[in-house]
Amino acid sequence: MRYSPRMSGHGRHAGNGTPAFDERQLRDALAQFATGVTIICAPRGAGDRYVGFTANSFTSVSLAPPLIAWTLSNRSSSLSAFETAERYAVNVLGTAQVELARRFSRPHADRFENVPFRLGWSDAPLIEGCIAWFECRHHALSKVRRTSASSAHERNGFGPATGLPRKFR
Repeated sequence: MRYSPRMSGHGRHAGNGTPAFDERQLRDALAQFATGVTIICAPRGAGDRYVGFTANSFTSVSLAPPLIAWTLSNRSSSLSAFETAERYAVNVLGTAQVELARRFSRPHADRFENVPFRLGWSDAPLIEGCIAWFECRHHALSKVRRTSASSAHERNGFGPATGLPRKFR
C-alpha cells in the first residue's frame, strides 16, 4: 500500500516513512467497525459465585475445529478467575440488553444479582434473553502487553433466537 497525502496522519511519519498515529486516532478508527457485544462468564471457584464482564473483543477463529477468542485487560479483577477456569460461557447480547451490558462493564458488588440465568455444561451463567451463547473449554491464554487473549474450543452453542445483536460502535 502506498501512502497518500489524503490519508489521516496529520503529516507525521514514523522513521520508515509510514504515517504515524496516536492511540486516540487508532481508537477512533477502530470505532468505525461495529462489533457484537458479549458477556463472558466463568465460575469463580472455591464455592464463590461467578465472574463476568462485558466484552466486544470476541471473534470466531475457526469453524473446524470450532474455536473462538476474546481479550481481557490484565488489570481486570476477573483475570485470575479466567486464568484458572477450565470452562466458561460467552453470552451474545441482543439490542434490548443495553443496561445489562453497562452493568457488566462497571464495578458492581454482585453483577449477577437479579439477573436471570441458568447453568449449563460449563457451570457458568447462561443469561436469559441472550440471542446466542457458547459454552467453551479453555484452549490457550496469551499475555500481550496490557491484555490477555484467551481462546477456547466451543462445546455447545445456541442460537439464533429472536432479536437483533447488540452492537458496540
